[in-house]
Amino acid sequence: PSISSLGRVGQLLSFSSSFHPPPLPQWWKLQQLT
Repeated sequence: PSISSLGRVGQLLSFSSSFHPPPLPQWWKLQQLT
């Protein structure tokens, strides 16, 4: 379930990043891992 949640959150962050970059670079690293 953890991975599922991360995937969903990652998608939301990715969409948000379209308008403005994420304040936490850690999220980007997490996306790469998934």
